[in-house]
This record gives sequence, C-alpha cells and structure tokens, in this order.
Amino acid sequence: MMKHRISNHPGSDSTSFERKIRKGMHISLSRDVVKVLAVIAMTGNHIAHVFLKPDTLLYETLIGIGYFTAITMCFLLVEGYHHTGNLRAYALRLILFGLTAQAPYYALFGLPRLNILFTLALCLGIVHTMNQKHWPELHRYAIILALYIVSGFFEWGFYIPLCAYFFEKYYDDQKSLCRIYPTLVFTFFIIELTGVISESTPVSFSIIISILLHTIGPALSALLMLFFYDNSSSGSRHACKRWFFYIYYPAHICILLLLSSG
Repeated sequence: MMKHRISNHPGSDSTSFERKIRKGMHISLSRDVVKVLAVIAMTGNHIAHVFLKPDTLLYETLIGIGYFTAITMCFLLVEGYHHTGNLRAYALRLILFGLTAQAPYYALFGLPRLNILFTLALCLGIVHTMNQKHWPELHRYAIILALYIVSGFFEWGFYIPLCAYFFEKYYDDQKSLCRIYPTLVFTFFIIELTGVISESTPVSFSIIISILLHTIGPALSALLMLFFYDNSSSGSRHACKRWFFYIYYPAHICILLLLSSG
C-alpha cells in the first residue's frame, strides 16, 4: 500500500523520510513476505503460550513479537478490501476457516471468545460499512458502533476493529497514516498498562519492561508497513499463496494441541 501510493504525494515530509530510509536500507517487502513474517510471529507467540514458562525473557519476547500479526493482518485486510474482486467470498473464507479453527482454538487456549479470523471478518464489515456513502450517515455509524461493541466477544476485540477503522479512514492519506499508526501502537501500550493497573498489580520496573516487550510487535508492524512494505507486485494470484494463511491458522493450532496433549 505504502510504496505504491507514495508517488501520489511527492511533496510530503513523511514521503521524504520514507525515501531516505528505503535508500539507506535497500529493503522492500511484498505482501506475501509480510504474510510469512506474520505467520512466523504468530507461531512463536502460540508456542510461547503453550510450552514456555510465563514471565521469562524468552516468553515475553515471543509473546510481544507475536503481537505483530494481528495489527499487520488488519492493515492487509483493509488493503485487501480495496483490491478484492469478490467481497462475499473474502468474508466467507474468513468465517469458514474461523469456524474450522474455533474448537481447537478453545481447546488449546481455553479462551471463551471467537478467534482472530472472526475478528478480521468483523473488521471487514466495519470497513465495508464505512464505504457505503449512499447509506444515511447515522445508519453507518450505528452499524459500526454495534459491530465494535460485539467485537468484545472476539480475540483482539475493541483494539483491532479500532485499527481497521483508522486504517480505512486514512487509507489514501499517507501523511496521516504515518501519524495514526504510531498512535495505535501507543494505544496498545496504554491498553496493556491499564490491564495491569486494573488487576491491582504493582507497576514495577519488571512490569514496564514486560509491557514494552509486548509492544515490540505492533511497533515493528508500524515500522515495516509504513517504510518497507511494497504492494506493487504483491497480488497473491497463485492459489497456494492465497489460501496459505487460511489453512495454516487452524492447522498449526491443531498441531500445537496434539503436541501439548502428548
């Protein structure tokens, strides 16, 4: 999304900064590469949850890096909305594979909520509603608010739908997106900190370090997607590429469930 749109705003400060970083680093990440990174980060997070001891440095680091996946996939979802040729099929894929993953997801993590694929499907609904300009504005915002409230029953509820809203709102505004992405990362930090305070846990130095480690993933997402992501050649036309993430999500959860029970 970013590199492809950069040429439309040659005079922006963020564009100049982005060019300098690219020139110095010589890095360009396609959509498929970003998806692979997201899969690796997610897998590490889930392995840490299942097999590692909490509150260790390795555990907290893998958990934090794994948080790269949700916000990044949300970013790609918004882009995918604007490029898909069949929105209904897109939503159906998310829901069907979400249903496939739900039972093993609950068995592995014991979390009474719907998994991330359902959250992404809900985000797709929010983005689609935002684009229905022919609907009365009040109706659009009522639907968005209703979907946002319902997201509380989903994995990454409230936060990822919020990201989807702002990614869509500033989809064609490079300069604003360069501000909102870091703001969403800071919002994640505040949410983590608020969670600690709400549990009446003393905010010690080690707790702050833990929260900062958890923020690595969203911060890394902002860095890569704003300055190194290039969607100009990232269309996953090959069936294997298009279906990989959908299949991998329930498959790796089932494998981890088998390994943990063995």
